[in-house]
Amino acid sequence: MRKENRTYFFSVEGDTEKWYLDWLQTTINSTPEARFTVKLDSKIQKDPLNPGQRNDYSWKNRNHSYL
Repeated sequence: MRKENRTYFFSVEGDTEKWYLDWLQTTINSTPEARFTVKLDSKIQKDPLNPGQRNDYSWKNRNHSYL
């Protein structure tokens, strides 16, 4: 039986959230009981205070005034 494809779009704050959604997609798609094949399309948000850079809320940036 062929599975129907489903695509979901997410805007995430950083790499950790993106990695989680990548892991979740792989886990769902490798589960034989899953009814659908999913694509979790995630994009990292841009930092509104610095539009040229993406958001990075990692430990090393914990002292930034905008956090």
